[in-house]
Amino acid sequence: MQPLVSILTRIYNASNYIERCAQSLFAQTYENIEFVFVNDCTPDNSIEILQKTLENFPQRKTQTKIINHKKNCGSSAAQNTSIENATGEYIYAVDSDDYLENNAIELLVKEAMANDAEITVSDLQEEYSNGKSVLLPYKVTENQEENRLNAVLSVNSPQFLCGKLFKRSLFENKNLQKPFEGMNYWEDRILVTQLTFFANKIAKVDKPLYHYVKYNSNAITYVNKNRMHFESAIYFWNFLEKFLQKHGFYEKFKDAIDFAKVKHKASMMISTDSTALRKEFAPVFYEEETKYYPKLRKGKRIITFLIRHKLFFCSQIYHKGVKFINKI
Repeated sequence: MQPLVSILTRIYNASNYIERCAQSLFAQTYENIEFVFVNDCTPDNSIEILQKTLENFPQRKTQTKIINHKKNCGSSAAQNTSIENATGEYIYAVDSDDYLENNAIELLVKEAMANDAEITVSDLQEEYSNGKSVLLPYKVTENQEENRLNAVLSVNSPQFLCGKLFKRSLFENKNLQKPFEGMNYWEDRILVTQLTFFANKIAKVDKPLYHYVKYNSNAITYVNKNRMHFESAIYFWNFLEKFLQKHGFYEKFKDAIDFAKVKHKASMMISTDSTALRKEFAPVFYEEETKYYPKLRKGKRIITFLIRHKLFFCSQIYHKGVKFINKI
C-alpha cells in the first residue's frame, strides 16, 4: 500500500499562478495524496481558481483540504498551520507560484522507501520570465556531516522547505523550534537546518522535479530589504549559533558560519534602500567582519568598507548604482 503524502501549499495573491500549480499537483501519477491548502486571507480570487481547477480532477476532491485563516498571518504561520493539519507519513511543500513534474511524488517516495530516507530531495529548475531556465542542483553525499554543513551555509543545498519530501516524524521531534509568527524571511532555513540535523539519512532523485518560478532574475540582489528582513536574519544567525552549541557542532562549523554571516550582512546592506537601517545595523557582526573582510568579493567588500567607515551617503549611491546595473 502506498504511504500517504501530504502536499502543503499556502495561498496568498497567487491568482496568476495557482491554476498551473494546482494542475501539476492534482495530476500527480502518485495516488495516495492529501492536499492541504492554507488560505492566508488572500485578497484576490486564488481560491475560486483553485476550486475551479479541482473540478477537473473529481478523484482528488475528497483528498483536498482548504483551511481558511481568519486574518493574514504570513508565510511562517501558514506553514505551521499546514504542518499541524497534515496527516501523511510524508510531507512535501509547494509554493503556489511553482509547479511539479507529474511524476515527482512517485519518484521521491520510491527513492525514500528504497533508502529508508527521512529526507528525499531532487534538483530544481529555476525559471524566469524571459524564458531562461537554469538547473539548480542539490548535492547530497553519504557524509551526513557534510550534508549538515551544506544546510547550515545553504551551499549546494537550496534551503527551501519546498521541493523536499520529509518524513512527518521529523516535525514531531520535541526539540524542533518553529519560526516565530511573523517571520517571513528565512523561515524555511530555521526549519530545514534543524530537520537536516535530525535526519539520519538523506536521499536524492537525480532529476529536476520541482520548477522554481522566479520572475525577477535579480531579486536577491536588489529587492529592497526592510526592517523585517534584518531582524529575521539576525534572529536566524543567533538561533543557529545556539542550536549548534546545544548539539555540539558549533566549534566545528564556527569559521564557516562567521564568514557566512559577514557575506549575508553585506548583501543586506547592498539590498536595502534605507540609510537609517544601514546605520542601525552597522555594528552587527562587527568582530566577524573584521576577520573576514579581506575574503569578501569586490562588491560586498566595497559596501562593507563604506559602512565600517560610516560613509552612509556614499553607501546609498553605491546601492543605487548596483540596483541600476542589475536592471539593465
